[in-house]
Amino acid sequence: MAVAVAVLAFVAGGAVHVYGLSYLPFLFPEDACWFNAGSKVSPDSSSALPVSLVCNGEEIVPDWVNPALLLLGVTGIAATGTAVVQAVRRRLVSR
Repeated sequence: MAVAVAVLAFVAGGAVHVYGLSYLPFLFPEDACWFNAGSKVSPDSSSALPVSLVCNGEEIVPDWVNPALLLLGVTGIAATGTAVVQAVRRRLVSR
């Protein structure tokens, strides 16, 4: 069960990160602000972690993206640790 939770958390975290990255500029930085904020300017700043795109002093990436990444990452790590502990205990009991 813990393995399934870990896999689900990591896959969901990857999906949320890709969604957040879809706001960032890649080939044409000025287009990122045009499509997302309606102004034809270059972004003030952008980063992949934490996911951020600032145009004209306003954060464009939705507020929920970074907390969701943190929550899913912590859940994935905790579930992976739990799965390892369960596997070791199962192996010790079966001896």
